Amino acid sequence: MSRLGKRSRASGLSSAAKTRTLHSRPPLYRFQEIFHAIKTGRYPNRTQLAHTIEVTTKTIQRDIDYMRYQLNLPIEFDYARGGYYFAKPMTELPLFQLTEAELVSIFVAQKALEAYKGTVFERPLRTAFQKLQAASHSGGVSVSWEDLDSGISFRHFEAYLPDATIFSGLAQAIRNEEVVEFEYKKLDAKAFEKRRVEPWHLACVSGQWYLLGYDQTRDVRRIFVLARIQRVSRTAYELSKPRPNDTEIQQLFGNSF
Repeated sequence: MSRLGKRSRASGLSSAAKTRTLHSRPPLYRFQEIFHAIKTGRYPNRTQLAHTIEVTTKTIQRDIDYMRYQLNLPIEFDYARGGYYFAKPMTELPLFQLTEAELVSIFVAQKALEAYKGTVFERPLRTAFQKLQAASHSGGVSVSWEDLDSGISFRHFEAYLPDATIFSGLAQAIRNEEVVEFEYKKLDAKAFEKRRVEPWHLACVSGQWYLLGYDQTRDVRRIFVLARIQRVSRTAYELSKPRPNDTEIQQLFGNSF
């Protein structure tokens, strides 16, 4: 190979090595990276942030605009230092703002979770509420959780909760409009029977979870008790009936109880 060819090849390799791959980062990830970069006090600019997060400078500008005007973060640009900074001290990234009424509602909902204490639902529900509270920003609203705790209480009925895997599988099938198969044991029956069902709706009535759907096996609408369902699996079968609207679902449940 000639010297010119070698130089051209080396130049091409050098250019390729310098080419960076840009990624499609989730917005929350980008917000967190931008927030922490500014919080360190290093006055990062758009180019530096884009290089670190591996996105374009246009994406960084859109994110900063959103954080300024939607999340109300005090982001300013220092022309002398050539980068962004916070005009007032910031400790955590507030993802959204809640009013006092909304904060109280979250507290009440969390108190209601005592009905799920000791079940498979307790940990994910509490974690979700903790993340919700941590990610929220009250905007100066002051709420005394101690006063609320002493002023609000729940007296729970006995809850009959399904297996978390079964519940999740059925909920996903409803969202994706998928036919499922499962084994079902009727009241006082000695053995489980296989059912192929088009799932429509999950409802909790007096502490018991139910599934409303169309039973393809028996060609009829049915309400199933989740506590009597096992081994849920997806199928390749197509839906044969349109899903009832909310009014029809309420009527079906009302007529059944």
